[in-house]
Amino acid sequence: MRTSQLRAVLLATALPIALAGCAGAVSTGSFKGEAHQVAERIASFQKDAGEGDQRKVCADDLAATLREGIARFGRSCEEAVKEQLKAVEEIAMTVKAVQVSGTRARAKVESAYWGKACTNELYLVKEGSQWRISGIGPGCPRS
Repeated sequence: MRTSQLRAVLLATALPIALAGCAGAVSTGSFKGEAHQVAERIASFQKDAGEGDQRKVCADDLAATLREGIARFGRSCEEAVKEQLKAVEEIAMTVKAVQVSGTRARAKVESAYWGKACTNELYLVKEGSQWRISGIGPGCPRS
């Protein structure tokens, strides 16, 4: 596995913590077409993670490449996500912008991180007819 793939897998398992914040719902109404579907996937992720449903996070929200990458480290996706969700009380994010290019998308997402507003990027891929989260940007500083 290349270093970039390893980083993507490790970031994916830390995804819930990276987006931890106060309660709230993802607003998807301002997006149209494929961008709306991307925002809907992020809303689904927030709901599933907020409910602590690691099975749904893995099956419905995360891309196959991430799940496979986690498995290469000898862990199930559910185990990795469950471990991360233990450290999160609630997940809240606001989708600020979505860029779609073919079967790839990038969403600018705002959340609270260590008590401060934080903007990050989520990367998504289209698998069949569904968008799935494939990675997260480098994250917000803890200072």
